Amino acid sequence: MKIRLLVVVLIFSGLLIIGCGTSTQVPFSTETPEKILPTQPVPTNTIEPSPTAVPEYYGNIAGENVNVRGGPGTNYSVVISLQKETRLQVIGRNEECSWLVVRLPDGQEGWIRADLLVYSFACSLIEMHAIPPAPTAKPYVEPTFAGCEGDTVDVTIINDTGGAVSLTLRGPCTYTFYLGGGNTSITILPGSYSYSAYGCGGASINGTRDLGGSDEWTWYCE
Repeated sequence: MKIRLLVVVLIFSGLLIIGCGTSTQVPFSTETPEKILPTQPVPTNTIEPSPTAVPEYYGNIAGENVNVRGGPGTNYSVVISLQKETRLQVIGRNEECSWLVVRLPDGQEGWIRADLLVYSFACSLIEMHAIPPAPTAKPYVEPTFAGCEGDTVDVTIINDTGGAVSLTLRGPCTYTFYLGGGNTSITILPGSYSYSAYGCGGASINGTRDLGGSDEWTWYCE
């Protein structure tokens, strides 16, 4: 019994020795692990869109001595009077397209009645422009007469402005007339006069004119 036990013990011990001799241990690594960097984006060339060209619009003056004003209405002062076929750039309009904003030859801006400009584009293509404040209307002066000696003549005033006109004449005698719409006959001394007139909602005009018998003088708003 002892011999068998010893043999068994020896065999079991051998198995332990064999098992210990064949076991494998994986050593720990002492190296710093390699860092994995995020992938960098590949640079690409960005194509910038080319600027869109702004269209330009032009028109030509349709009549002689056409007034360009400071705003869309005959109550604005005249900035300049231009001759027929003058070419102007159109840069704005009012809501109704009845008046257009033009760039003048000196670079300034002005307003012109749309029907006094010949153009071939749709008015709706033009951007609406801010409208300047309306000028304060000048009060009309009551009719006066500075008595002068001499033979007088009658002059017919045709007022087609659609409103009243205040007219002052200075020449052989000085007169101020308040003229309603339609035809009015005024009595003056004949001769050369300088005149000032107010009407059309506050617009004014000045000039000179020779007045004799049977003259007809027509007023209208541009």
